[in-house]
Amino acid sequence: MNPARDPTLSMDTLQLWTAARYIAPLATGATLREAELGSGWLRLCLGTQVNLVIAQHRAPLGLWLAGPCPRLRNAHPNVPGQLLRGFQLQQIDVPWADRILQLTWQRVSITKETQRRRLIAECFGGRGNLAVTDEDGAILWAWRWDRLDSTGLRFLPGHGYVPPTRSAVPAPSFVDALREPLQLIAPRIRAQAEAAFLDSARLAETLRARYSDPDSDWFEWRSADAGVLRYPLRLHTQDSAIPTEAALRLAAAPWDEEAAGAADSLAPHRQALQHLERRLEKVRGDLLRWQNIPDSWQRDAEALFRLPDATHPGGEVEVTDYRSDGIGRRTISVPAGYRLHDYARHMLRQRQRAQRGRAACAEQLAKLEQERARLLHTPSEDAPGPTEKPRDPRRLPQNSSPAIESKEVDGFEILWGRNAKANDHLTFRLAQPWDLWFHVQDHPGSHVLLRRPRDRAVPDAVLEAAAQTALQFSNIQAKSADVDWTEVRHLKRHPSGSPGRVLYRRFQTRHVRRSSS
Repeated sequence: MNPARDPTLSMDTLQLWTAARYIAPLATGATLREAELGSGWLRLCLGTQVNLVIAQHRAPLGLWLAGPCPRLRNAHPNVPGQLLRGFQLQQIDVPWADRILQLTWQRVSITKETQRRRLIAECFGGRGNLAVTDEDGAILWAWRWDRLDSTGLRFLPGHGYVPPTRSAVPAPSFVDALREPLQLIAPRIRAQAEAAFLDSARLAETLRARYSDPDSDWFEWRSADAGVLRYPLRLHTQDSAIPTEAALRLAAAPWDEEAAGAADSLAPHRQALQHLERRLEKVRGDLLRWQNIPDSWQRDAEALFRLPDATHPGGEVEVTDYRSDGIGRRTISVPAGYRLHDYARHMLRQRQRAQRGRAACAEQLAKLEQERARLLHTPSEDAPGPTEKPRDPRRLPQNSSPAIESKEVDGFEILWGRNAKANDHLTFRLAQPWDLWFHVQDHPGSHVLLRRPRDRAVPDAVLEAAAQTALQFSNIQAKSADVDWTEVRHLKRHPSGSPGRVLYRRFQTRHVRRSSS
């Protein structure tokens, strides 16, 4: 098979076949740490050495090697990250004839259950799609769900994935297709080389002459619209070949350049203005709340004090109002269950608070409006960034570890807290979602955390040691007890909010005895 002569195979199809064959040995067995979803692309962070980018909706389409993943600002993973985080990459292939890529993932849970999922990318450019399916092919998530009133529905929750009609014919595997060198021609010179396709010698001579200079853009296609697009290229000659890794690596993806360009000098200025607008909106809301308490509440309270004190059933109370222009009557609404004098005291306190609140809000509004006017008329490079909130002294920093002890057992780290605050800090600040958590069943005691590397199984002896640690640092006096253990991701804070109190439903129980040592 000569892919260059097959009119059904596009440039992007050949790129996927080459990328799948070359990248699969590098990435197979790697565990997904993070997934960053952008506008038309998905970055898969597998580690510091191998990271992948799938561009399904924007150029350059295909599967690419990427540099180190940036530190993600979002603390919570997006939907692809939630569905695939912790899964190991098992296979990369192109099972259909067109530009459709499939990545197979697998994970073994603590219950020894094997879970499999697939990530499918349709690299069609403007009609590109992403989908995550389960082992049976049912769609768990899609980057673009179909509308129910549209024709040709393919992306519905729970339905099986079906490739497009024009991709339904299976193609030979990319391994068979790549037994002979590929002629991957960049779009810029495709028209020039089209006439030479029937003459392999003439084609090789044309390509060798064009790419003989090693300093030229031998595997790049430069376009004013899409920047630099790279494609792998292999010739029918022995003395001329382009490194596949260099062609498949994105040194600077277009979206990275856009993100870098977006972070211009105006960004701190805009952030400062947005922060100021939020503060103004909050102060205006507080002022409106205090203005709803009228000054007449003081006269109402004084009138209530003139009545005999009694519990009111609720409703309106008519009282005598001694005014400077004579004696009048006024009506006061009193909630049910209040004693008249108690409600009068409440009205006086609220009126005093409203006076202080209105004065404070007016002062803050004047300062904020002055600061806003200054920012609007100050050059952006001289404007300060957003004001940072002062650190709450009651919250512990990330790197602090109060009353937390640790030990090592067979290369695994075991940590435990010695009080409630240390337990809370250990469980909800230091632990990773895949770490194992131990606690004596139905008795107060230390939270025990077992650090679990993703690439190693935890031996039974280490589980036993962690459970014995939970028993040792508990209030139970018995020589043996039941210890619950589960993954940290199954823990939730107790609604009471007390430090160290947790709730969990998915767990396993291990009966242990105190160690003689």
